[in-house]
This record gives sequence, C-alpha cells and structure tokens, in this order.
Amino acid sequence: MEKVHGSTTEAHGWALVASLETFRGCSVKFAPKGSGFNGISTSMSGEKRKIELKTVSHSDNWFAINGLQGIKKLFFDENYWFYFSLLPERTVIMVKALPFLKKQVDYKTGKSLLKELETWIKLTEKITADFGLQFIPRINFKVQVPIRQMLKQILDAPGNNEWEGMATSIWKLSNQGHWEKLYGD
Repeated sequence: MEKVHGSTTEAHGWALVASLETFRGCSVKFAPKGSGFNGISTSMSGEKRKIELKTVSHSDNWFAINGLQGIKKLFFDENYWFYFSLLPERTVIMVKALPFLKKQVDYKTGKSLLKELETWIKLTEKITADFGLQFIPRINFKVQVPIRQMLKQILDAPGNNEWEGMATSIWKLSNQGHWEKLYGD
C-alpha cells in the first residue's frame, strides 16, 4: 500500500471541513500563518469560530498544537474550536476546545494549570522580545479517550451527559455526497 504524504491527508481533512461548513451556511477561510489557528468559519448570523483542524487518519490518541499563539488561543480563547476530520470515515466532530481539554487531558498537579501557563507564556514572550529569539513551542496532548472511541461513546449513548457541552455536533459525508448529522444541535 502506498504511503500518503501528511500534507495530502491534511488537504483531505480541510476539504471535509470546507464542504461541511458550506453545507451549514458558513463561509470558511484559512487564517494567516502565526494567527494561532488554522481557519475561521463565519455563519450567516455573524458567529465566528476559530478552527484548529486535526485530521485523524491513523493515530487518534494524541494531537499537537504548535506555536505560542496557538497555545495562547487554545487555553485562553473561548471561541477556539477543534474540528476533528476522521479519515477514512469522512466524519467531522466539532468540539469546543477548552471543555474538551478539561475532559481529555489528565492534570496531575494540584496547582492552577492556566495560571502557570499564563506565566510561562508571558515569560516566553518577554525572552523572545528581549533577546530577539524565536521560540516555536509545541505541546503534545495524549488524550484520555481516543477520538474514535469518543465518537463511538457519543453515538452509542446520545443522552449521556459525559460529552455534553463539548461535542456540539458530529457530521458524516455519505458516499452520495450528502451530509448527515449524526449528533448535536
């Protein structure tokens, strides 16, 4: 079997998201490099979602966020969303980033993660400005429940509150090219 390049896989993920958002009546555009997210979706009513796309082809038990802006947005922007494009399932899971992280990431410290992270970000920005260095930090998240397992849990028990307020909707693209809502509002 031929190995598919990562950028091709990401392009397939974006194609799914762009198709879905267009179907939902939203416009989608890529965000400029360094913005801290991949794209922005705007609904007809003006609601904006900052999208961090994670295309899940093989491994679904971890993902990464690269760059200081992305890390800042992830932890401090309420309008930051993960769109998980599952390939080959042709399924998109939309989750609010902060509630998702609170459920999925195991905080092993009694201290306030957000406060410590904010201090680290400020120090990193200061060092970058003071010394002209460019830091490109990367955070790898190992999730408690792999994405496909999360999908199964949500679909098998739609009334279960475990994922409520985090997974807002799940959509699947049929072989005929029609979007079907599997879960959500």
